[in-house]
Amino acid sequence: MAICTYNGAARLPATLEHLRAQVVPAEIPWEVIVIDNASTDDIAGVARRCWPDDSPTRLRVIPEPKPGLSNARLRAFFEAQHEIVSFVDDDNWVSQDWVEIVSSVMAENPDVGALGGLVYPACEVNPPQWFEAFRHRYATLTAADFAKIENVVILHGAGLSVRKAAWAELFANGFRFSVPGRRGNNLSGCEDTELTCALKLADWRLHIEPRLNMRHFLPANRLTWKYLRRLSREGGAAELDAYFFVHQTGDSGVVDRLSQFWFWHFLLAGAAIARRPLALLGLILGREGDRAILDAEGLYGRMINLLRLRSGYSRKRREVRKARWRRRKTLR
Repeated sequence: MAICTYNGAARLPATLEHLRAQVVPAEIPWEVIVIDNASTDDIAGVARRCWPDDSPTRLRVIPEPKPGLSNARLRAFFEAQHEIVSFVDDDNWVSQDWVEIVSSVMAENPDVGALGGLVYPACEVNPPQWFEAFRHRYATLTAADFAKIENVVILHGAGLSVRKAAWAELFANGFRFSVPGRRGNNLSGCEDTELTCALKLADWRLHIEPRLNMRHFLPANRLTWKYLRRLSREGGAAELDAYFFVHQTGDSGVVDRLSQFWFWHFLLAGAAIARRPLALLGLILGREGDRAILDAEGLYGRMINLLRLRSGYSRKRREVRKARWRRRKTLR
């Protein structure tokens, strides 16, 4: 179990309490590692005080001074001593059978590179009326949501369990994160999406196990319209186009060729915003609960992201299309 945290000392005790409550058969070895990602609070002290000295499962606190969730997760992979690395955020509360189920599912399904479960919200205060309509933006996945999934394309980072051999194979053949993940109070993320997309392209199966259950603690300051607008604007990464459009080569016509360049997608996003005059007005007036406003925020954020990438956009698409790590079967 790996907890990557930045200044999460206040949240960590509840997370560790749920890990201490694990009921794990003696034949399943496991450990807890806390990755301190450039924190300025007393993460190490809090973690050690919360974990009893006589616990049969050891806890290690490992510093990762380079900011960014991607860097913290890389450190966890390097430090983990067991075959499965199960990422639990410092605001995730897992069920007491989490370790046992992860171990069982991964052992029975050797083609599964990454595993996810159901994630239910645990709100600090009564959520606003619009929360249920946009609950999925908070990385939740209920049984009702799961029932609608026909094909698993990506997995959320909360509760993501990854086969270490699959990760090692990717990196040995040249895979590197393009997105840094969240840094400090920045809401940009997507390192989990990038990793699971890469695993799928490398012919590893992604799986969601409905017996895996956890709760995602949502404090009051995240249950505001202002926060959700920021999340919609900052939560995407244009680098991921390289994975979603990997089969587009630019050889099928003018539009396909144009789609290889950042400015084409920049213009498309701008045109999409222009077609939503009410959403543009909403961006100024800030009407709560309006889906069009969140869509416009997402498009605006995408334009900023594309402008930042510029020539790097085409380069990333070429890299993924020609990547050695995609040819897993021929490399083995």
